[in-house]
Amino acid sequence: MNLPSIGGRFRKDGQLICVGGDDASVKIFDVSSKTLLRTLRGHDNATHVCEFLTTQNLASFSDDKTVRLWDVSTEDEIQKFNEHKVIDLFSDFYNCKSIFLF
Repeated sequence: MNLPSIGGRFRKDGQLICVGGDDASVKIFDVSSKTLLRTLRGHDNATHVCEFLTTQNLASFSDDKTVRLWDVSTEDEIQKFNEHKVIDLFSDFYNCKSIFLF
């Protein structure tokens, strides 16, 4: 079954795009070859927004009320923020993006 993709964002260099989805995953595609490179799994509900923080790290926001930070190269979850209201997460992330950078 194909589920819709939600909230895609290009990496700053334009080479990759991350896309959230109703299947609770975040998929990372190579833009030039249009191939799926990685599938990040860990959320329990739809992932509406994902954003590259650096060339190797991204953040994903989900209806499971978590924000997860990922290492793109290893597919490892670096950190998980629990029990936040989704609206607050969007606001905090877009207004204070630098707090997530390492």
